[in-house]
Amino acid sequence: MATIVTRSGKGSPLTNNEVDANFNNLNTDKLELGGGTLTGNLSLGDNVKLQLGNQTNGDLQIYHDGSNSYIDEQGTGSLNIRSSTTLRLQNASGTNYLYGTNAGEVVLYHNGYPKLATTSTGIDVTGSVVADGFQTDTSNTNFNLLARNSSNTAVYIQNGGSGNILDVQSGSMSAGQGTSHFRVANDGAATFSGSVTSTGLTLTGATGSVSKVRFQAEEVHGDIEGINIGANFGGLAFKTNTNGTLNTALTIDSSQNATFSGSVSTGNMTLSGQEIDVSSGDFTLDVAGKINLDHGSPEILLKDDGTHYASFISSNTDFVIQSILSDKDMLFKGQDGSSTITALTLDMSNAGAATFNAGVTVGGNVDFGDLDMARFGVGNDLQIFHNGTENYIKNATSDQDFRIQGNDGGNIIDALIFDMSAAGAATFNSTVTASSYFLGSGNEISLATASAGNIFLRPNGQSTSGQMQLASSGAATFNSDVGIGATPNTYSGYTTLTLGSSSNGGIIDFERNGTIKGEIFTDATAFGFQTIQADDDIVFKGNDGGSTITALTLDMSDAGTAIFNHDASFPDGAYVKMGAGADLSINSDGTNGRIFADNGNLTLDVAGDIILDADSGSINFKDGGVSFGSVFKSSSNMVVYSSISNGDMKFMGNDGGSNITASPLICQRQVRLRLITM
Repeated sequence: MATIVTRSGKGSPLTNNEVDANFNNLNTDKLELGGGTLTGNLSLGDNVKLQLGNQTNGDLQIYHDGSNSYIDEQGTGSLNIRSSTTLRLQNASGTNYLYGTNAGEVVLYHNGYPKLATTSTGIDVTGSVVADGFQTDTSNTNFNLLARNSSNTAVYIQNGGSGNILDVQSGSMSAGQGTSHFRVANDGAATFSGSVTSTGLTLTGATGSVSKVRFQAEEVHGDIEGINIGANFGGLAFKTNTNGTLNTALTIDSSQNATFSGSVSTGNMTLSGQEIDVSSGDFTLDVAGKINLDHGSPEILLKDDGTHYASFISSNTDFVIQSILSDKDMLFKGQDGSSTITALTLDMSNAGAATFNAGVTVGGNVDFGDLDMARFGVGNDLQIFHNGTENYIKNATSDQDFRIQGNDGGNIIDALIFDMSAAGAATFNSTVTASSYFLGSGNEISLATASAGNIFLRPNGQSTSGQMQLASSGAATFNSDVGIGATPNTYSGYTTLTLGSSSNGGIIDFERNGTIKGEIFTDATAFGFQTIQADDDIVFKGNDGGSTITALTLDMSDAGTAIFNHDASFPDGAYVKMGAGADLSINSDGTNGRIFADNGNLTLDVAGDIILDADSGSINFKDGGVSFGSVFKSSSNMVVYSSISNGDMKFMGNDGGSNITASPLICQRQVRLRLITM
């Protein structure tokens, strides 16, 4: 409320500015007749009414009389309370009295619990219905009625076709499941709990001795709430009447086995013969336990709109996942955080070459056949293989060096570099220590000292240390470049050891106790490491945080099997390829991981379970990049989902040697069948 300037006494008139300010404040505070916006509360006292409409005292009144509140329609029209979505009547704490949904149900509540709800076909009552009387709509010829008193004596009435079914029951019962005393069928046949004979039905004795009881009717409306078959009952048949011809629709034998002659439909799902058809939407198998797919043939087929694209196959107790269509890849996808990734791609157009999206962790051996290579780099620059007689670590790219690195006190160093642009010149980072040496005889040169001491080889004028030093322990130290069988290569700032000859290359032998254990060699076509003694391994060791580890072992007793101590990491775009034609390869392009099997099948053969763990909860199936289905987690459920519009989901098996569709799901129409056993 704006402030109005006043004077308490006479003789002190307001100034012009004060008068103008008062008028401005009054104009600001007032609500225009043409409408406006209140920025504060509108408070009305008891029995002061908010009156709306042109009628005297208003057509609509809203007020409080001191005890109760009223919304009072005083005019000649209706009081309409509208909502475009939902309408709720609640108490002060938010508990519902009434809840209505636009174009949907209206629910009445008692003490916060729903008791009566409207449906598209009528009403749904939760709890008991107590009425002084009951009358149906005379325009509706079909109805079911269950009435019972406080002692549970009940009358169950069902209208069917041209007549009525009257069923009088009593006893402690729930929803019409008491003891039946008297029934009248729509064809006039009457049934008592005692022995009664009529044209429609004959029962003898309290326990019954009739081999078959048959109900025949042209049409049955409503639900069958319960059927009680005695101990000596032979079976129950439900038949339809088509122009006087009776056709069996459903039979129930004494073992409670039900056989339908035609299809069974519920909602948009139809079960017919060996197919389950879902006309639209998803098909969900929701079970409390396991889902077992037990088929007679060795193959489970996956189809896309009738096209066979993949199979799960049992082959001589092996489990085979097979892609059927030519050159179609197999992709293994998962959820990495919030992103869907392809963890592995098997490229069937490239002999099943495997492409991994990220690293590969190997807990056991990685076995390669003769001439099968472990290749590294985008251009397969580094290759490790065995040719049947010899072992190779090969640099396949021109002039790329070969480095052997280690960890020196926490620092990564180049312990040895082979310079491929200089005929493989070897550069050691530090001293080279040999465990033994040879003293020649005859025309050989022998160097020795009279007593313990060092031998120095140096040109005239060289410092005391010399170019070469032989310690009393036999250790040799070179202070400059060394050439064995070749002129040493010289590089500014480096000391080099050069081995080789014009014809045969060079060899460095390693002995232990007089026995040659291995050698490093060069020849006309290769540079290599070789063990000499049978089954001796080649071992690569390093220092991991102060601890000596074996990074890589080549097991010569097992055809040179490579055993990595930890990860084998490859750059983006690199492949791990296996097979003479790289039939199986594993690759990551920096975004997706792939497994390719280009020339045949890909078999995952494990001693335990095969676990598909997708962090997103979804395993997707695609055909040519187009999704046709998935298996995913929804809340606590596992969902098998077909994303093909109007496409069938078929479960196939082998029936006596023939491939059959055991249970197709076809979505067509909505029909509901309810069977309740007494």
